Amino acid sequence: MKKTIACTLSLAFMLSMAAAAETLANEKALKLASPDESVAVTVDWDAIGGLTIEVTRDGQPVLEPSPIGVVVDGKDLGARSSWSNPQLTTIDETFPWRGNKSEARNHCNQMTADMKHGKSGTKWQLQIRAYDDGAAWRYLVPGTGEMKVTGESTAFTLPENSRAWCQTNTGSYEGFYTAYVIKRNDMNPLPPRVGMPVTVELPSGKLAMLNEADTMGYSGMSLKLNDQGVFESMFEDDPEGWTMTGPMATPWRVVLAVDNLNELANSTLIGNVCPAPDKELFPKGMNEPWIQPGRCLWQWWAYGLAGAQWDKQKWFVDMAAKLKCDYYLVDDGWENPKFGWMEGERSEWERMKELADYAKSKDVKLWIWRAWRHKPEWKWPGLDTPERREEFFSNCAKVGAAGVKIDFMNSESQDMLDFYRECLKVAAKHKIMVNFHGANKPAGEMRTWPNEMTREGILGLEYNKWIEIPRGHYTVLPFTRLVAGHGDFTPTTFQKERQKRTTGAHQLASAVVLSTPVLCWADKPDVYLEQPEQVLKMLQEMPTTWDETIVLPGSRIGQFAGFARRAGDEWWIGILNGTDQHMKYELALDFLPKGKCKAITVTDVRDKENPLGVEQTEWTSGQKVELAIPNGGGFVARVKCP
Repeated sequence: MKKTIACTLSLAFMLSMAAAAETLANEKALKLASPDESVAVTVDWDAIGGLTIEVTRDGQPVLEPSPIGVVVDGKDLGARSSWSNPQLTTIDETFPWRGNKSEARNHCNQMTADMKHGKSGTKWQLQIRAYDDGAAWRYLVPGTGEMKVTGESTAFTLPENSRAWCQTNTGSYEGFYTAYVIKRNDMNPLPPRVGMPVTVELPSGKLAMLNEADTMGYSGMSLKLNDQGVFESMFEDDPEGWTMTGPMATPWRVVLAVDNLNELANSTLIGNVCPAPDKELFPKGMNEPWIQPGRCLWQWWAYGLAGAQWDKQKWFVDMAAKLKCDYYLVDDGWENPKFGWMEGERSEWERMKELADYAKSKDVKLWIWRAWRHKPEWKWPGLDTPERREEFFSNCAKVGAAGVKIDFMNSESQDMLDFYRECLKVAAKHKIMVNFHGANKPAGEMRTWPNEMTREGILGLEYNKWIEIPRGHYTVLPFTRLVAGHGDFTPTTFQKERQKRTTGAHQLASAVVLSTPVLCWADKPDVYLEQPEQVLKMLQEMPTTWDETIVLPGSRIGQFAGFARRAGDEWWIGILNGTDQHMKYELALDFLPKGKCKAITVTDVRDKENPLGVEQTEWTSGQKVELAIPNGGGFVARVKCP
């Protein structure tokens, strides 16, 4: 692993690095370039003395001059501040990653400038990073004691005629994405609020994303699009502000800036800016032996609360074993006496130990659900005090559970983000993995807390129990929400009535495209077990983390998503048609290694009793495969190469 190079350069030496940065304190603008010089960041003043930041890629605008600053103790530190002593640092390190690829590289030029607020004389620092795929900045305020933060002047001004893909649910972040065309003085209708991440198709043809990172300890930012087409910062869950103890570091404000969807999907910038894991809690970082990705059987989607009945639990474990799942998730209801867990004078935890021991004999481990809030009338003991958290995680460890699913937070207030952190900390102490549901957007937490394996904060397959998920939604998510971090979409139903204008191949492909480290299968296990042999084997053996990911040419947000993913010497290909039209697609196999590869393909077959067509064939690198994909359809291939 490369070691971090973090050397502060003298101003004289910095001037010799003109390709990397122009940082003259006596000039008007601070300038910083990425290591490959493709991304440039400029900090300047606007006409009334407010600080602004601008980001370009290859000289073309990504973020036009936009206000920056934080409001501390009633002072907007971005107003009439001056800078001095800018210091340049280069960071270059690699570390294990989990998701689209197995290794992340944190490589950037960083500038830290001393700032002085003109009116009050308050001293603070502006820290900026320029990466080859984007930029990030944050505000550092020294001192001790309490500070009151009441918001930020931070805003994001996109080039006019950009298309911004946004969703407006800033509670649970379970919303459909809509593309808004950015106009000056002509933004109608306006969304009331926007939850990040926001993916942007720029007029230049390049792509951007707006998000934040390393938010715990602060309050979560959402956005409001004003009538000038500018995204202004909002802190909806702490509207009166929040108190912090100095010295204070805000979250990173992140703007990805890339050329194409492949670069967007493979960016790790949001995780890169987050702190490394605590070595006491995670001596081996992401490679702790108790942190294990895998497939999981989930019963709530298919059976509702009826799936919580005690007399069904060992059957679910048996089904998980047949599906070769690593885990079985015991969802809501197990602590409610009406579901039979406490019959025969047994406690619910005694029953859970019995179930965990039975599961262990089948080579399956348990995940255990609990709501965060204490609600006795719903038989929810909660996790909202340190004592309840310690008791719950301790009991999970004692019975031998591998992970927990924590639900219904629906907020990113400072208090709630502190709750997330405390759960992850206590969970790590007891060697327990975590899946947050009813959750806010991810912001790089997996880097610092590798025991967070997935989270919701996504409109997933559960919604087609009561509404129809539009076809295009499946092809929006991999280029919006899932760029920010893992998402528990809970994919793949083969029940026709629940596919809602998608097909069986589309549903199978969604598990490849909308991948997450702990992947929960949603459908009834017997429905999976009835599938053709090779389809069943795909369900039983599909990886949930990848060594390499390639977004296939022709992918387009909201219309078409094609992914080729490698795990070891196998490639898995998932293609989703999110449109209402039949589509012909030429799959170029340039990414395969030389030699003959054995491929198993799954396609949609109409007018047949079995709607899935399965074929075994041979492919070679450079070959082109002609595909016909129906509206709302899909394609899956599993390719074994020498």
